[in-house]
Amino acid sequence: MMVIFGILGICGLFLLLPSSRSARIQKAQARLDNEYKGPTAAEMQPLLKTDLISRGAFYRMVPNEECAVFVFAPTPKDMSSSQYMNEIDDSNTYYPGQKAVRSVILLAPDSGSFGWSLFAKSWIAKVIQNKPTTDMKSLGQELSYSATAAVLKRLKTIWAGTPPDIQKQAEEILERNRSIAKPYGGSRQFYLDPTGKTYEITSSSNLYMFRNDYYEAFPNRQAAR
Repeated sequence: MMVIFGILGICGLFLLLPSSRSARIQKAQARLDNEYKGPTAAEMQPLLKTDLISRGAFYRMVPNEECAVFVFAPTPKDMSSSQYMNEIDDSNTYYPGQKAVRSVILLAPDSGSFGWSLFAKSWIAKVIQNKPTTDMKSLGQELSYSATAAVLKRLKTIWAGTPPDIQKQAEEILERNRSIAKPYGGSRQFYLDPTGKTYEITSSSNLYMFRNDYYEAFPNRQAAR
């Protein structure tokens, strides 16, 4: 008799496991929507319809593409630029245990921020000329922690070595980017998933933490890594 009750108990446990798993997933999805609620599709359209920077070239996102999106628009008084610089990547965003995804960047610093404006237009100018941009992230990290004369001098050297026609194009693109970034009210970090939904990663989190939460809410998408 005890054996029979034992078997029935085990069977009952297995019957409860799927519903328990479903409940955990639903709870994780609710937390994801609450903690990372992003802009509407209409609010994201300006970014989806413009050329951003990705992997050292201009790039336009395609529908339902999974990617990390950075609107880098620091102001002179912005204290969070270092966090965004640490997250920004000009190629793929990758963390151990997570698949790499494309990163796209809108460079649009406030015109009142001389250092960041010089940094942005120098980066854009390199992209126009198909020059390597691997040094720009390290320059940005240095600039975010301390806008020293040495960092600014290096940026001025890059800009001074840029042909006048390329300078003009870079400045025009920077102005366009600023107009696109203005409604977002400063630097923002988004994540577009394969269904076209947008999540926002705020200053209290980071991309690695978000994607852990995301895979907890959508374990079937984690299997695609």
